[in-house]
Amino acid sequence: MYIMVAQSARYKIYAIRQDFIDGQTDSHLLAKKLSLSDTTINKYRKEFREIARLYPHKIHDFKFRLPKNKYIRPVDPRLREMITLLPLLIDNSTTLQIQLIPLWKDYRNVCTKGYSLSRFTLHYINWQRKTKACIYIHRRIKTITVEDRAILLRWKSSNKNNEWKRAVVLLGSYEKRNVHEMAAQVEHSVRTVMRWIDYYKEYRLVGIIPKPKGINDAIIERTKKKQENLIKLLHEPPSLHGLNRTSWRLEDLSQIFKKVYGESIAVTTISAHLEKMGFGFRKSREVLTSPDPLFREKLAHIKAILSALGENEKFFSVDEYGHFSVKMRGGTSIVKNGEQKTIPQLQRSKGFLVVTAALELSTNQVTHFYSRKKDTEEMIKLLELLLVKYRTQSKIYFSWDAASWHASKKLVEKIDEVNSDHYRDINHTPMVELAPLPASAQFLNVIESVFSGLAKAVIHNSNYSSLDDCMAAIDRHFKERNEHFLKNPTKAGYTIWGKERVKPVFDEANNCKYNNI
Repeated sequence: MYIMVAQSARYKIYAIRQDFIDGQTDSHLLAKKLSLSDTTINKYRKEFREIARLYPHKIHDFKFRLPKNKYIRPVDPRLREMITLLPLLIDNSTTLQIQLIPLWKDYRNVCTKGYSLSRFTLHYINWQRKTKACIYIHRRIKTITVEDRAILLRWKSSNKNNEWKRAVVLLGSYEKRNVHEMAAQVEHSVRTVMRWIDYYKEYRLVGIIPKPKGINDAIIERTKKKQENLIKLLHEPPSLHGLNRTSWRLEDLSQIFKKVYGESIAVTTISAHLEKMGFGFRKSREVLTSPDPLFREKLAHIKAILSALGENEKFFSVDEYGHFSVKMRGGTSIVKNGEQKTIPQLQRSKGFLVVTAALELSTNQVTHFYSRKKDTEEMIKLLELLLVKYRTQSKIYFSWDAASWHASKKLVEKIDEVNSDHYRDINHTPMVELAPLPASAQFLNVIESVFSGLAKAVIHNSNYSSLDDCMAAIDRHFKERNEHFLKNPTKAGYTIWGKERVKPVFDEANNCKYNNI
């Protein structure tokens, strides 16, 4: 027999074994020394005597112990007889539900020397738990036709929830599964599961799956009318409804739909209708990286400036949008699945533009003008414009990418000039400090996000008739944007005119770069 006392540490067992090998017999003294009882010492010595008798060569192997011999209690013949009889007794039961006393009486009529009621109850409960036998025997389906069984097996593999649930219950009842277990599996009450079984026993599979509720014809017609009206709006440019955009957004469709047809429609409802009709958005994304070895140092310098920016200081993100030609443009728009919007490859340009702009981060205000080229002269022009516009400030910062005309000798000399005491005393202008971005880090230039919103709103999908029309749309875009951020300074980046790629705030995780097409 394998003896093990859980409280005894391994070194104590080794000590008892060594004492046995040495021939010591004083159990009381060893028990006191190891802080164990005499009974524990004697049990281990009994085991070691058995090892010495059966495995004499293993007595010095302290890791060897007697193998475990589990005692298997022989099965009581009466229990075996009872388990054999139970299914037959349950099948012959006349009660609506299995009741122990009538079942026990039937058992004693067959086995006159069988268990008493208390022992029978104990064994029946254990048997019922192990076999999960059905206690609602009158609810059990005893026969299922071959045709019905094939249909139920198909339902059980179906992805239709109603069919699967009924197949599980009906097949489970036929296989004598417990009603409570089936009810828990299909997540219905026992009463509902019993109703399905009774219905099948009376009517078979005819109409056992509930029929879908019919949809009112008026609702169908109203839904169809909504979809037709949505298609009509998609066929019209947003500019016809007073929107300074060249492509539709879901928010615009919701707003104009209510205005034109006098009926509210949610953005999610529009999205569902468009998906049902086969329409969707198509878009792409561009990700950039910077190879500048001083990337972290330059980034930390800009963050330090922004974190300590005073009330009389302004920080400008500066860049140019363009060159771009005024002609028919492509872009992301809502189109029917399988169709593709096309534009002529060869077009006659109506003019070229460069938008030179500066975004002031603390107020989200954009200052812009139009250029014919990108060079130092245009940067000096922007600098002088901002010095006049923000002359009440004490200091302004310029942040831009590493383009050659952004760091030319002539521009540096101009900045030195405007920072001189003589120039500032005469013109009353603020100090100017440069905070250049890392090389090839256009994705950190915050104004790129604003250009992204500009391109998406009034450049992509456009077909302006002249250069002046395009410039008017851009002017209106920036005017509306500036007015909005003056009234709502906390809602930058989520406005009607742009849905700009990212919030116009300086963050190294941003990807502000626009698609210049």
